[in-house]
Amino acid sequence: MSGHLVWIVPAALCALGLAVAVVWRVAARWRFRRLLRVQTRHLGTFDRAARARAGEAIVGLGLKRRSARVLLDHLDDEEDERVRRTIALAVANRHDRRAGRRRVRTLRAWATAELADHGQGLTPAPDRKRAKGKKPRRISWKAPAAS
Repeated sequence: MSGHLVWIVPAALCALGLAVAVVWRVAARWRFRRLLRVQTRHLGTFDRAARARAGEAIVGLGLKRRSARVLLDHLDDEEDERVRRTIALAVANRHDRRAGRRRVRTLRAWATAELADHGQGLTPAPDRKRAKGKKPRRISWKAPAAS
C-alpha cells in the first residue's frame, strides 16, 4: 500500500506544474490582447505622432496574426506618409520567428514596398541574418523638416 503512495507526490507536482503553465499562458494572452486593444484605440486618433507611436507599439508587441491584422486594416485608411513610413520601419526592424504567417508575410511585403517607394530599399533576407555575436542592422529614417 505504501508503494502506491510514492507516486502521489510526483503526480501532484506534475498537475501543479501543468496548472501553472496554463494560467501563465492565459495571462500572457490576456495581457497581449489588452495592450493591443489600447494601442488600436490610439491608431484612431487625429494626432499623427500618436498614431505613429501606437503603430510602433503594436509592432513592439510582436508580429503575430492579430497584430498584423490590426495594422493591415489600419494602413488601408492611413493617409499620412510619415505614419506609414514609421510603421514600415518598425516592421522592417522587427525580427520575429512568426514570419511564416500569411498576414505577417503580407505586412512585411507591404513594409518592403513602402520603403522601396521612398527610396530606402531593404537588403535581401540572407544578408540580414544575424552573424555570430552581431546584432542585426537597424534601418532608420530621418524625417524631413516639417513644412
